[in-house]
Amino acid sequence: MRLRPSATVDLGNRQSLMGRGTGAPLSPQKKLSQRDAALIAAIEKPHARNVAKLLAEGANANVLGPKGYRPLHLAAAENRPDIATLLLDAGAEVDGQDAQTATALNFATAHTGDTAVTLVKLLIARGANVNHRWTQEPGDTVLTDLLNKDNNEAPSLEILRVLLKAGADPNVANDRKETPLMLSVDYHQQPELFEFLAKHGVEIDAVDLRGRTALMQAIQYTSVPIAKRLIERGANVNHVNTTEEGDTVLTLALNPNVLFGDPSPKVLAELLRAGADPNKPNIGGWTPLHLAAHHEDAKLVQVLLEGGADPKAGHANGYYPIDTASTHGHAKVVKALLAAGSPTVEHVTDQRLVRIWKRIQTWYETHHPPFAEHLANARPATTAKVNALEKGLGMQLPLDLRAFLLRFGGKTKPGLHPMSIAEYDVLPVEQVLDRWKGLRGLVEEGAFKKARPHELPKDQQEVKWTWWHPGWVPLAEDSGGNLYCVDLDPGPQGKRGQVIQWEVHGGPLRLGTDSLEEFFEHYLSRLERGRVDF
Repeated sequence: MRLRPSATVDLGNRQSLMGRGTGAPLSPQKKLSQRDAALIAAIEKPHARNVAKLLAEGANANVLGPKGYRPLHLAAAENRPDIATLLLDAGAEVDGQDAQTATALNFATAHTGDTAVTLVKLLIARGANVNHRWTQEPGDTVLTDLLNKDNNEAPSLEILRVLLKAGADPNVANDRKETPLMLSVDYHQQPELFEFLAKHGVEIDAVDLRGRTALMQAIQYTSVPIAKRLIERGANVNHVNTTEEGDTVLTLALNPNVLFGDPSPKVLAELLRAGADPNKPNIGGWTPLHLAAHHEDAKLVQVLLEGGADPKAGHANGYYPIDTASTHGHAKVVKALLAAGSPTVEHVTDQRLVRIWKRIQTWYETHHPPFAEHLANARPATTAKVNALEKGLGMQLPLDLRAFLLRFGGKTKPGLHPMSIAEYDVLPVEQVLDRWKGLRGLVEEGAFKKARPHELPKDQQEVKWTWWHPGWVPLAEDSGGNLYCVDLDPGPQGKRGQVIQWEVHGGPLRLGTDSLEEFFEHYLSRLERGRVDF
């Protein structure tokens, strides 16, 4: 943001103008003549009579003061057309630049009211360049500077009108490729700025350096009326941000990471009516419906579904909108998705699990055939036995653990080796419960009363700092009795369903992953990178 001198701000306390951007082309004079120093002081007071007297005595109307400003800049900053007239009559250069390459017109536009309009008109009448552009970052034009919220909290519509009438180009952007129209969107309380620009031949679909259009800006700042006006004026509702953000207009309208407010069902409906593609994903592969499911408001999902969004369209990683809604506990959203034909969350969880283990099986077959045989020995557990496990534990299992047991949690036939996760053998549901009961019994007997975790930091908040906790459900065991467990009662910063390691002689070691599904994905990744020893 540019720093302007102001009558209400002590210039001595403001950030130095030098050293900003690419380097100032003009160096302020460190020492001024007594008369020139007095001229600057008279303008800053401001005192018109003293200014006139000093100019008549030969003070330099173009001197560049020690703070980087010329007298005309200071007069404009003080909103004093009378002093500006004195300076111009004394030979002040109307387009003389300060140390940051701004002109007096840039300073004059910071004000509002009749006096400010008079000042701007004066400078223009004396030949000020209404299309002056800074050569320093951020490369603002007079118009983008006027509409830069860092500089002007409430720009003058009349000054905008005067500048455009004088020939200011409304399509020239600053160095960030932000056009005046884009910047006007941020003034929610002054929609007249946007409306006035929109009537002056502006390019509606100009794109800034972040890959966004004015429509995307309006949506991000939740300027619903302006977004609707842009759509009515033909803004491209299918623009795709080609930067790393990679949002479509629709996905941006639902992206909780970029919106400065809640998404609007009305804006979604307007976009869809104007032809926005309800199924086009962003660069990350997430569809509008995926993003809508992040929000509790079921109207967002309903509007998308009515506009043709497909609840059966999943991400390449196998995650569906219903996964998102279920994870966030948005029951109404889940209900709406199911009513529209979405697969159940149980089904999609199972399908991801199957896909992961097929890849693990392929790796086993190629690199470690005995483990492929162990995997082939695995048997599913019945629904009744998994239900019995939940009853015995007194806890509901996470969907990924339940899906895994229904696929691989049955007893292996006598004489056959059970499936393995590295050196750990997967426990059938009956042994899961037996191992859990045995450890719980030791806790109740006080066997672990004096035991303290050897490696788990006490100050971490993800896993409860105790030797053994009944919330830890055994999943797989090695030959020494050490376990992988699914944690159903995590610490304050942990996640229910996270996977931890537990050792007979060390207690809990560390948090492994946030979920069993993630644990298997991590295991597969380690296999493929050669990071697992057998």
